[in-house]
Amino acid sequence: MAPAPEQRFTRFPDLATELRLKIWKHALDLVGPRIVKITANSYFSPRSDNPGFQLKAYGVIPSMLHVNSEARNIAQEVYKLVSAKVLHHPFYFDRAIDFLWLADQDAFTGSIVENLMNLEGKEVRNIIVGSG
Repeated sequence: MAPAPEQRFTRFPDLATELRLKIWKHALDLVGPRIVKITANSYFSPRSDNPGFQLKAYGVIPSMLHVNSEARNIAQEVYKLVSAKVLHHPFYFDRAIDFLWLADQDAFTGSIVENLMNLEGKEVRNIIVGSG
């Protein structure tokens, strides 16, 4: 039995820009929600007598951000890079469909939760708390 021909469409770059952008937007519509897990690790700062928390985000980076500049530009219309003072690293988040999982329930004080619920001034719709 002969091997199946490769299933690649190598002419995509030759398509009109408008058509490629429509395809990228359609591909973005097919992406489902993700869960971005936020954990809190306690630390002690030599400049302060009080221990604090450093938050880390764990989530799969949306693949469209890695394809090419066209796909990345389309994806960045939806996925916003979130960075906050309490975060160790920024992360990408779609406030409309993604879930923010606050895994370490005891570590999240009211002010931290309030800041995370309103990421960079926009309200997060889906939040999971606890059971980390």
